[in-house]
Amino acid sequence: MMKRLPFIVSVIISFVILSLTALAILPASAQEPDDGRINKVPWVNSYGAIAVYCVDRLGKPGISFAGGGVKILNSAGRQVFFAPEATINGAIARANARNVPVVVRVQSVYTLTALPGNYLKLTSRPDAEGKTFLGQWKDCAMVSAEATAVPTPGMCVRKFIRNEGDSGFRCDFCFNGIDDDCNGKADRADYACQYYCGG
Repeated sequence: MMKRLPFIVSVIISFVILSLTALAILPASAQEPDDGRINKVPWVNSYGAIAVYCVDRLGKPGISFAGGGVKILNSAGRQVFFAPEATINGAIARANARNVPVVVRVQSVYTLTALPGNYLKLTSRPDAEGKTFLGQWKDCAMVSAEATAVPTPGMCVRKFIRNEGDSGFRCDFCFNGIDDDCNGKADRADYACQYYCGG
């Protein structure tokens, strides 16, 4: 029995090493919340759960897509979408210059759109419930469960959907008590708000 003990110990050690090696090379999936993804909580509709990443040229998640792009993995860890840096930057530049949304890329059921202010928005084809919106973020910043950008403490984040300078005929977007365009003023104290909405 004593002769078999070293053999059993070596088998157990080998199994542990193989298990740890296998875990290290498994792809990230939409079920792993701390793997560098943008969305802390997977975005889910009837097409399934997804995780969104800014990746570098090696495909490694990070705080920038410089040299890489934006990729989406499904819950099985399979890539279902990829938009390269050059395409994203071109769409962001056009969105900012024209002050309108610009589609970055459509792949599978997903559409990535650039919004003015360096925001990116992810939508899908209408799912079984008619849902299309999945999430929105800025500059690869991590977002919360509400699918909107998590601001850095003390940093104003422009909100395109309620931008005082782009409210047009929707003055409820303008008079909302929020400094939407990050100029330090809100509503009646903001010239942009007065210019577009009066009063």
